[in-house]
Amino acid sequence: KLKKEVDKLTVKFTGYVAQKTSMEKLIQDYNHKYYSEVGDLIAEVNRLRLEKLKKDALQDPENQQEFTKAKQEYDEFNSNYKLITLKEIIPLSQAEQELIKKNFRKASKLCHPDIVADEFKDEAQRISTELNDAYKSNDISKVNSILDRLGKELKFPKKSETVTGKDRLCLLIEHLRSEIQ
Repeated sequence: KLKKEVDKLTVKFTGYVAQKTSMEKLIQDYNHKYYSEVGDLIAEVNRLRLEKLKKDALQDPENQQEFTKAKQEYDEFNSNYKLITLKEIIPLSQAEQELIKKNFRKASKLCHPDIVADEFKDEAQRISTELNDAYKSNDISKVNSILDRLGKELKFPKKSETVTGKDRLCLLIEHLRSEIQ
C-alpha cells in the first residue's frame, strides 16, 4: 500500500516538475523574443540616459547617486541582453512544440533524480540537466535521443522499487509530499 502511495505521489510530482519546466521555458522564450525585438532600442535609451545623468552628476554632485544607480541598471541590462540573445533557440512549428513537450515530459518522468533509486541519482541528475537544456533550446532531436536512451539502455529503477521497510517508505512519502507542496 505504501509503495502504491509512493508511485502515485511520484507521478504527481513529476507532472508538476514538467509543468514548472514548461513555464520556465515559456518565460525564457518570451525574454529571448523581447530582447531580440527591442533590446537594441532599450540599450540605446539606457546609454543616452546614462550619458545625461553623467553630465548632470558632473554639474551637481547631488546627482551622483542617481547616476550610480542608472549605471548599475545599464550594466545589468546589457549583461542580461548579451546572455539571452547569445542563447540559440531553434524555431519550431506548433506540431514540433507539442511533440518536444510530450517527449520531454515522458523523459523527465524516467530520469528525475528525486524519483530514481539513490545509487543512480548522480547519473539521473546529469541526464536530467542535459534534457532540460535540450528542451529549453528547442533541440527536439536531442530530447528524442535522450528519451530513446532512457527507454532502451538507461532504465533507472524507481525509488519505490528499491526502498524497503515501512519507516523508509513513510519518509519517502513525506519527502514527496513536501516537494509537491
